[in-house]
Amino acid sequence: MDTKVLSGGKMKKQRKNNISHEFEKLDESVDDFEPASCSSSLSQTSAYPKRWLILVDIQEDFCAGGHLAATNSVYRKGSKEARNNPWEEVKILLKNYGEHFERTIVTQDYHPKNHISFASTHGREPYSTVYLYYPDNKSWKPDGVVKAMPKLFDTETLASKAKRKNKNRGTIVKQVLWPDHCVQGSGGENFVNGFKEYVEKEELNVYQKGKNLFLDSYSGVWGASHLEVSDLYPVVNEARDDPPEEVIVVGIALDYCCSFTAEDLAIELPNSRIVVIPEATRFVAETFDEAVKDLNFRQKGRKNQVEFVPMNKFLDKLDTEGFVF
Repeated sequence: MDTKVLSGGKMKKQRKNNISHEFEKLDESVDDFEPASCSSSLSQTSAYPKRWLILVDIQEDFCAGGHLAATNSVYRKGSKEARNNPWEEVKILLKNYGEHFERTIVTQDYHPKNHISFASTHGREPYSTVYLYYPDNKSWKPDGVVKAMPKLFDTETLASKAKRKNKNRGTIVKQVLWPDHCVQGSGGENFVNGFKEYVEKEELNVYQKGKNLFLDSYSGVWGASHLEVSDLYPVVNEARDDPPEEVIVVGIALDYCCSFTAEDLAIELPNSRIVVIPEATRFVAETFDEAVKDLNFRQKGRKNQVEFVPMNKFLDKLDTEGFVF
C-alpha cells in the first residue's frame, strides 16, 4: 500500500520503555543513528526518505496460545510492555508514523498440511533437527520450483555422503522440525486481532510464504537456501533500479522469519539500509543476544548488514522529518 503524505511537525513524544539490561547496551550504542537523508525540492513535496515497512508473520499461531508461540521480547519479563505479540508497537508505527512509509508490506506464513517442516510429517519430535538433501540444482533460479520431497537424513555427514554420490549436485538444508503451525484453513494462520482488521481496512497486500509442501521458507523473499523464491521476491526484484533508502522490518519471530527476511533484503537491495526494530518483534530464544546470534554470524563480513535500532531512537528521528518547500 502507498500511504498518503500528511502534514509534518509532529511534537516529540515522551517514550518510556521497560527494556532489559542486555538491550540497553544496544540502545546506548546507536546514539549516532541517522535515517536516510531527506531530499528537497522547490515545490511542496514530502521530505521523507523512500522507506518501506515490512510486517512479518504477526499471526495467531506465533502468539500466546498458538501452536508455535514466540513471545519473548527485549522488555523485562513481567512488565506491561512484555506483551504476547508486537501489535502495540507496530500500531505506533502504522497509526502515528504511517506517512513516513512509502510502502507497507505484510508477510504471512501459509503452510499446507503435512508440510516438510512439520515434525508430525516425519513422525519426529518437535524441535529436533534433520538434514534435507535436494538433489536438483535447477531450483536455484528465480523461476525454479522445488517439485519433489527431499531425502531426509539424521546427520549432515549422511546427507553429504548422499550428495557426493550424486556428483556433489544439489543442496543440503538444515531443517528444524516444528510443531504444525499456520496451516491453511486452521485459523492459526490468521493475523492477530487488531492487526487483522487493520490489514483488511487498509487493503494491504499480503505476501505468503511456506506454501510449497516440499520446502520451508523463513524469509518472505526466498525459500530455504534460496532454492525458490517467495511471493515477495518480484516486488523486491522490481525495486532494484529504484530501491528504497530504508527498509524497516518488524514482526515474529526475530530469530527466524524476521532475521531471514531482513538478511535477504540486505542481499537483494545492497544500496538500501535494512533496519530491524527489536521492540516491535518477538522471538523464540530466551534473550535478544541469543535471538540475533545466528544472523550476526551469517552476515559477518558483508558490506550491507542488517542494523538493529531501538524504537525510541528510530521514532525520535522520524519526529524530525517533515515537509520541504
